[in-house]
Amino acid sequence: MAEDGSKAGSESPGQDMERSIKKDLELEAVKEHIMWIDKLLVRAGATGVSDISVSRLREMQRSLHEKLGRTQGQRSLLDFFGCSVQL
Repeated sequence: MAEDGSKAGSESPGQDMERSIKKDLELEAVKEHIMWIDKLLVRAGATGVSDISVSRLREMQRSLHEKLGRTQGQRSLLDFFGCSVQL
């Protein structure tokens, strides 16, 4: 069984590809969020934004970096072993 409880191989190749594309888009969205937070942090520091706001941005940045690391780590292990398992 797959991680989500469904039977492995029960989906059509089209559904597998759609899920893979969705995961890639999610990864790109996380990378884009990190890029924007980096830009905001630079501007916030230069314009005198409150420390609390900058701290919240840094927390968001850390969270996104962790999510990105987990996603890339899972993908790279699967690629290493040549698995076609969808997470």
